[in-house]
Amino acid sequence: MYKHKAVAEILNLQSRNGEAKPYQIEYFFGLVEKYNLEMED
Repeated sequence: MYKHKAVAEILNLQSRNGEAKPYQIEYFFGLVEKYNLEMED
């Protein structure tokens, strides 16, 4: 499970053969867009 102080939702990634499930990636990108998140250096 992953949390971010600016995001009210919790992201739960479950591995399938060492990779996240496709719907989880879509949900992650949706959160990035919804909360205008950016990667830090």
